[in-house]
Amino acid sequence: AAFRRIEIAVGPGVLTPRPETELVVDAALKHVASHRDGRVRMVDLCSGSAAMTVSLAIEAGDADVWGLEFVDPAFQWGLRTREDLQLAIVAAGSSVELLQGDVRGCEARELVGLGGTVDVVVSNPPYVPIHAVPRDPEVHAHEPAEALYGGEDGMLFVDAVVQAAAVLLKPNGLLVIEHGDVQGEDGEVSVPRRVRELGGFQHVVDHLDLAGRPRYTTAIRR
Repeated sequence: AAFRRIEIAVGPGVLTPRPETELVVDAALKHVASHRDGRVRMVDLCSGSAAMTVSLAIEAGDADVWGLEFVDPAFQWGLRTREDLQLAIVAAGSSVELLQGDVRGCEARELVGLGGTVDVVVSNPPYVPIHAVPRDPEVHAHEPAEALYGGEDGMLFVDAVVQAAAVLLKPNGLLVIEHGDVQGEDGEVSVPRRVRELGGFQHVVDHLDLAGRPRYTTAIRR
């Protein structure tokens, strides 16, 4: 599967990276470029294949990037991604550490040592409501359910990501979280509204994908 500047191996048990998710990496890299003061720290929550994790490490350069994934098959694919691209990671002067764990409470467990030190948190969490059907037939038919469904309203893991990011990010650090195209500002269930409600962030802005649909939210840690 192609993703930005890299190609990765994917298979059963892991989400195939999609072009829309490349925009999440774009937003993260723009923030790093404009706020950089030496080596940067980034975290990818619900990292799956580690496509975003490794892309950030290679493209940002001089970066330490952590990826956290709970589902074992996806985590194993992520380890393969890091192994296959380790030379490019090292050449960029970066490091990638992959951890297996639940995003719910990760800020107090696997990532406890990073509190208040991270420049950027990115995430493409499971966000489809449990009773909904994904818009794209190939997603519904072939992608693992664990990578798609996020509880009754789709916010189970979104909430966990926002709560973790509020602890991990340094002041003025950036959160970038992907969401479904019905979960933007005007959605009945809205990720940007949820970020504001959970607190700790300012400048919460929703963004469109290349098809003009709501796709990801950015927010700055207070």
